[in-house]
Amino acid sequence: MKKIFYAITLLIVIIVIIGVITMKKPQTDLLYRAPQKINGWEIAETDKYYTADNLYDYINGGAELFLSYGFQTAMCRTYVADGQPEIILDIFDMGKSQNAFGVFSHALETVDDRFGQGSQYMPGLLQFWKGRYYVSILASPETETARAAMFLLAEKLERVIEKTGPLPRLIEALPQDSLIQSSVRYFRHYIWLNSHYYLSAENILNIDHDAEAVLAKYRMDSKQPVVLVVKYQNDKKASAAMQKFIAEFLDGQSDPPVLEKEQGKWLGYRVYGNYFIAVFESPNARIVESLLKSMEDKI
Repeated sequence: MKKIFYAITLLIVIIVIIGVITMKKPQTDLLYRAPQKINGWEIAETDKYYTADNLYDYINGGAELFLSYGFQTAMCRTYVADGQPEIILDIFDMGKSQNAFGVFSHALETVDDRFGQGSQYMPGLLQFWKGRYYVSILASPETETARAAMFLLAEKLERVIEKTGPLPRLIEALPQDSLIQSSVRYFRHYIWLNSHYYLSAENILNIDHDAEAVLAKYRMDSKQPVVLVVKYQNDKKASAAMQKFIAEFLDGQSDPPVLEKEQGKWLGYRVYGNYFIAVFESPNARIVESLLKSMEDKI
């Protein structure tokens, strides 16, 4: 009887250990396969891992951005080389490719396809996204040697991240003609709308965790109209958001739905099913109507 009890106990322990290993694998797997050395740089210290519970300890002041996009884990490594700046590698598992793209798009200025599914390089900082991961490689102050190492590290990492993932489907609602690709922003929290295009300090469009939004700019008639698309769970929520927008942004002026709010700055809005769509900063009413119609056709 004791032998059976011990056998069962041992089996439970083995199952628990396997379960723990399985849970940790997604968190550690990428760094395990990432380069140990890169062009003379070596790992400086033990790799660090962060979850939603302690991400503020690593990027206090910046954690909210990642958490609002469904952040899962962060994998962080520092490389060092004599006479060269540290290279800091951060890999953020965002759970879904749509969330990874959202974080990547947050501060986008230029975009290319050199790494992953989209990348951006600025002196001292290389960022890209692929699949469910957003990757940041930092070297400051940058040197030519460090830049070469950063690019090589990115090249190797994108091979480590084997799977790609889809963009947010909501982006398909954006008209493509005259679109400024680097201006596309995808988000699921109203505070990011107000940081990209300020409407109000309050959540006047009821953008919460059940809604998703995309914002973009266009080059038209030497101006840059701004397009906003918000998708809600249902038609009722979309209509409620429009009424709140009218009350708080337009001071209750609901007619006409295309108007010149400021001299030379036209806007328009409407609800289409469970979508709220709007155009701001347009030089004329014709462009507003054209963009709204194009979005309706795509939704």
